[in-house]
Amino acid sequence: MDLFGTPASFLLNITSTNLNENLTNLDFYNYGDINLQFPFAIRMLNNSDIRTYSSTAGINLLGGFYNAVDIINSFYGNSIGGININLGSQNGLNTLSLLNSYIHGGNITINVSVLNLANSSILQAGNIILNLQNLTVDTSSIINASGLGYLGVTTSDGLGPGYGTSSGYGGTGAGHGGSGGPHGNRGGGVAYGSSLAPVTFGSSGGAYSAGGAGGSGGGAIIITVSNTFNLSGIVRTEGQIAVGTHSGGGAGGSIYVITNNLVGNGNFIANGGAGLNEGGGGAGGRIAVYYNSSSFVGISGSMVSGGAGGSTDPIGRAGQPGTLIFVDQDDNSATIKQSFKFQGLTMIANESTNTTFWNTGNPGFWNFSNLIIYGGATIYTHNVSINVSVNYLNVTNSSGFTWTYLGLLQAFY
Repeated sequence: MDLFGTPASFLLNITSTNLNENLTNLDFYNYGDINLQFPFAIRMLNNSDIRTYSSTAGINLLGGFYNAVDIINSFYGNSIGGININLGSQNGLNTLSLLNSYIHGGNITINVSVLNLANSSILQAGNIILNLQNLTVDTSSIINASGLGYLGVTTSDGLGPGYGTSSGYGGTGAGHGGSGGPHGNRGGGVAYGSSLAPVTFGSSGGAYSAGGAGGSGGGAIIITVSNTFNLSGIVRTEGQIAVGTHSGGGAGGSIYVITNNLVGNGNFIANGGAGLNEGGGGAGGRIAVYYNSSSFVGISGSMVSGGAGGSTDPIGRAGQPGTLIFVDQDDNSATIKQSFKFQGLTMIANESTNTTFWNTGNPGFWNFSNLIIYGGATIYTHNVSINVSVNYLNVTNSSGFTWTYLGLLQAFY
């Protein structure tokens, strides 16, 4: 069914008496928000494809649900983007299960007690905010914001604080958790944002000015789970590979997770996108995961790699890795994988969120009870003088790690 209208809110009141409702191919053109209201306690939405074709429209499921609802074989979203999808427990919806379903928008906000993603389900948006008691993502399912941050631009500089620059010879990679990959003697985009509470989009790479866009950056995923987060699938916000020849890659986005109990064997990924031909690679993004207890075994497969440069010679080079930290809050312990930046209160890359080991009142001191560093990691201090105190330091293999700093460093362990 195709529905056409003016850009105003539209209320669709479903009057069927079926508890298992099929809404097939509802396409909305030129509408504002699409508000779906059910007059009874619906238990299942099966084959319910609801699509909007307005860059400002939102889909809001207002109510009329049983306390547990399955959405099966369904697509909710917008082929253009810029859509808001709001699902909330304020209307009696406590458990939402997505089964072989695809929810896509510019922004997705879900506030329920329990969210389950299974059977190859996908949540995809540039900005995803989940406030839950329990979250399960099975091995086939994904929460994804890849390429949905700052968008690549044709024939010009990229967008965002760490934008890659454009020229007639090639584009540089975008920065975020690290610096973007250079093109020749032109440096890539700068690092910015927070290592401890990342919420910023990845920037886009610089274009080759003769044609073709740089890669788009990754979006932001913010997940708060008061009880258990079971991740066996993937949470991902990667930068996009450059679109145009000789253009730079996009930077990875942000993943910020706070939970009580972290379990599963999945992965968190915020890699940068590769440059093409002589384009520089995008930097990795930023990941910070906080918990009080954990049997999670996916740290080794979690990544914030910089995107590859577009050539093997020194013209187009790789972006730097981003920042990746897992924090056991009640033990004041942290695990660093691949790369991390110790930052201060100022500059474009800075911190403002207190943790168990760092606070704004004494920003020069980082005090860990235990610190695990995966072998091969690169640790930076970013234009700040710091003191790092560690009761127990564990480096996971014999390859050691590299500590690069600007400013003074004192480490005690």
